[in-house]
Amino acid sequence: MIEYFTIPDGKVPTKQNVLDALTRAYDRLHTKEPTRYPKHGPVRKDWCDFNYQTFLTAMRQRVGEPLDTVPYVPWEEDCGDTMPIEEWLEAVEMGLFIDYDGFCHPAKMEYMEYKDGLNPRIYPCYALHYDPDVTISPSRKHLMPKDANHVIWYNR
Repeated sequence: MIEYFTIPDGKVPTKQNVLDALTRAYDRLHTKEPTRYPKHGPVRKDWCDFNYQTFLTAMRQRVGEPLDTVPYVPWEEDCGDTMPIEEWLEAVEMGLFIDYDGFCHPAKMEYMEYKDGLNPRIYPCYALHYDPDVTISPSRKHLMPKDANHVIWYNR
């Protein structure tokens, strides 16, 4: 799995950290549904084995810090909503976008000068580049690359 963030020294989650988090989560499930999630046995082991990578990924993202930049490519799709990153962050802070609503790709809009004789309606004055491999949900907004100035938002 490609990670689009860095983890500072000393903050990398250990295997024991992940196992402790899995144990706490399973114990909460056992409290709510003891017959479905027995305290000991193969069901507990299978559940922990199945969810280990998910918990590890979430814990790494939680302590991650954004990269300075990511490899951007030209955006040529006609889907998703493009908005300045400041507007998106403000909407996330106000609760207008939550993880259930969708996700976004970091984007970088670069403004270009018009060439003489070109129609600005046909040849726009900007180029939008994005990274299709990086998806960021509102709860992981702290992982947005530092050089991104726009996002491409996709509703579910």
